[in-house]
Amino acid sequence: MENNLFQDLENIIITVSIGISGLPDNAIDTGDKLIQCADMALYKAKQNGRNRIEVAEGKMLSAI
Repeated sequence: MENNLFQDLENIIITVSIGISGLPDNAIDTGDKLIQCADMALYKAKQNGRNRIEVAEGKMLSAI
């Protein structure tokens, strides 16, 4: 995304960070836990340099 040039957005660089979590996962048994895992993955993507995708598994929930 960062390397794309958008005609209407001169001198603006756009980056995208994405956090992913999914099912089936034995440690994720509610929708809230699924969203919490995806949120943790998003923050991990931002901490690791932005403009990237990271994945979080349910076992990461026990670390918080």
